[in-house]
Amino acid sequence: MQRRYNFARHCLLTALFTLLILPTAVGPALAGELRTWTDKSGQHRIEAEFVSEVDGKVILKNKDGKQFEIALSLLAEADQKHIQALKEQLAADNPFRAMETPAADADAAQPRVVSVDLSRTREVAPLPENSGWKLDAPAASPIAGDASLKPIAFSSDGFKYEGIAVSAPSKRVLLSFSRRDKDKYSDPDNQIDCRYVLGDVTRGRVVEFEVGPLDATMRAMALNRAGNAAIALRTVWGFGNSDRLEHWSLTKTGVQRELQWIPYEESKGGNRDVKWVQYLEGDRAVTVSGGGTLVVWDLKTAQPIYRFAIKGGSTPGLSPDGKLICYSRGTDVGILDVDKGMVIAAQDAGGNLTWPNLRFSPDGNRIACLDHHRLKVWDFQTGHLVIDTPRLGFPTGGYQFVSSNHLLLNKNLLFDIENQLIVWSYTGAAGAAEFGESCCLVASGSSRRPGLVMFERLPQPVVTDTLAAAMQDPQFWVLARGTTVQLDLTRLPDRNEQRRIGTLLTQKLAELGMQVGNNGTIRLVASVQESPQKKEVSYSRGFSPFGRGVPMKVREFKSKLTFLYQGTSAWEQSGTNVPGSLSLKDGEAITDALRRHEFPNYAWFDRVELPVVLRKPTGSPTLGTTRVTDAGLR
Repeated sequence: MQRRYNFARHCLLTALFTLLILPTAVGPALAGELRTWTDKSGQHRIEAEFVSEVDGKVILKNKDGKQFEIALSLLAEADQKHIQALKEQLAADNPFRAMETPAADADAAQPRVVSVDLSRTREVAPLPENSGWKLDAPAASPIAGDASLKPIAFSSDGFKYEGIAVSAPSKRVLLSFSRRDKDKYSDPDNQIDCRYVLGDVTRGRVVEFEVGPLDATMRAMALNRAGNAAIALRTVWGFGNSDRLEHWSLTKTGVQRELQWIPYEESKGGNRDVKWVQYLEGDRAVTVSGGGTLVVWDLKTAQPIYRFAIKGGSTPGLSPDGKLICYSRGTDVGILDVDKGMVIAAQDAGGNLTWPNLRFSPDGNRIACLDHHRLKVWDFQTGHLVIDTPRLGFPTGGYQFVSSNHLLLNKNLLFDIENQLIVWSYTGAAGAAEFGESCCLVASGSSRRPGLVMFERLPQPVVTDTLAAAMQDPQFWVLARGTTVQLDLTRLPDRNEQRRIGTLLTQKLAELGMQVGNNGTIRLVASVQESPQKKEVSYSRGFSPFGRGVPMKVREFKSKLTFLYQGTSAWEQSGTNVPGSLSLKDGEAITDALRRHEFPNYAWFDRVELPVVLRKPTGSPTLGTTRVTDAGLR
């Protein structure tokens, strides 16, 4: 059974009820026959019957049953007098008199706004990076992969899918949608309607409700462990605009907006944005700002309990039992005990991390950190580095830790940690989330077909079976520890650079457990080639995302490394001499600075990181593909 609660509909019903009991409203009982109504200008007319007038708004209905609304003040004077006469007639004929009723509170649906001051909040001290790491076995996920989890069907109904929040303990999900009737650029003040679907995955049932109109999209970021409360984030494009949180109670009849606060209101720009939100036990929540300020909150008052500084732009991870947070401050990785409000383990991360995104595995035994192309995985109890994959081969954003040995990257690529291999692709998912030991996938649907939230334990049997069969081929791995690699440096024009880069690549391969030899089974080709045409570029002084400087043309040289197996590319990376930004010397013009870069970029070879393993090229980046559709996985 589906229930639906619509605040706009509620307001309409309230208004109609008011028509029946208040003498200041004219109800349908006094509606006359069809007559001609004229606006004040006399230019517009309509033949219709009178329906009602409430708070200066007149409703008329034509002979086809279509209703029209016009402000009383915009009608011709004769029509205004006609309505006034109807109201006076009602007052004279009606023997009942309504009692005085307090005016409805216009802000009753609004949350209580709370101000916060982080400057007086206790700050947690970090541990030194060499403090050691020894922890007890963690608690596993509160919910195992369960075949009884039922898919959730939902209707988008013209609304745009915004995201999903999940609560594995309560076995509930909360989807967010938004709709803007007008173009946001032509009418930036146009308000937004938000829809939410709360699904019970044990019964496959949903409750749908709407909130609005609002001044911005409110996206549900977190669902509490009981599945009856949510934290929503005001989501607006631009630095410093996604800064406001609301705490909601979820009932069978809809949303009750309890509290509203700006966690980082003293900060500016991107440091003000809320980037991560999770519920904790005991009416608490944790947030992280774009600037890296982690704060634990008391949700009864929306006041901070303590704060901790982590790497700006990073995303921490919450343990399956909600008691520990894994984090990075850029050069380290550590564990924060939520209840104690103290760091209990920290160690060197093995390099500087730029945008670290951390996650716990469903069993809590591993911690992953994805930083651009690089993936690191540690053992939770010992802090031992399990793998360090320097380059996944493509840029990555969000991901889910779907099993102790698998990550779902960018909602569509299944990565095998032990084999350091992207094994499968899942196309068409609008959203994904960890759900205990299952993975929650969202197919957004269309105007004609409902969307679907489905639950699958990854990897599926077809994935493990396909991988096992493929690995029976003795040539499945064409690059791994022990492989002999043949170097081809003939495509480097500079002889001195040939010798230097040859020595450099030999050293890089040796660090990966490989050797160089003429009898190599795979060839590594280094090349530098000038583009046939000059590249057009433009630069503007300072930071201006919309600005554009004067177009200029520059000679471009492409540096490339390619692993070739039997003449087919198994991996390649390339760079260019054209800089993305320029540093000008005193008095130097942009054109002069650009000329300093018009030569081959041999330094690129020093920075590139080689793959640890490569499988035989087949023309497909993965072993297989599964489509995520509104009819399920195909």
